[in-house]
Amino acid sequence: MTSLRLNNEKTKGLWIGSNSGKQIRLCPEQPFKWIQNKIKTLGVWQLINQEEKIRLNYEENWRKQKTGCLLNNWKIRWITLLGKITVIKSLSASQLDDILSPS
Repeated sequence: MTSLRLNNEKTKGLWIGSNSGKQIRLCPEQPFKWIQNKIKTLGVWQLINQEEKIRLNYEENWRKQKTGCLLNNWKIRWITLLGKITVIKSLSASQLDDILSPS
């Protein structure tokens, strides 16, 4: 058995799809916070409006890549050109792909 459990005080919920904007609270006995417009999960903003979601996540990700935040840690390592291409494809390209691909 694992000792992992849900932290009810930190748990947030967002109605999406045809249920977006509902005021119904699931598990009202739990102190979940129900968010109305946007929520960040695993570094990606989740919004009801799909176009706004893409714009917000793309702009934030583009800013990080433009300032070099994602790739700065790799500058000090001695890696080959093929290694650099692999780092860029696995870090930068994958994040943009996650944001821009339809969900």
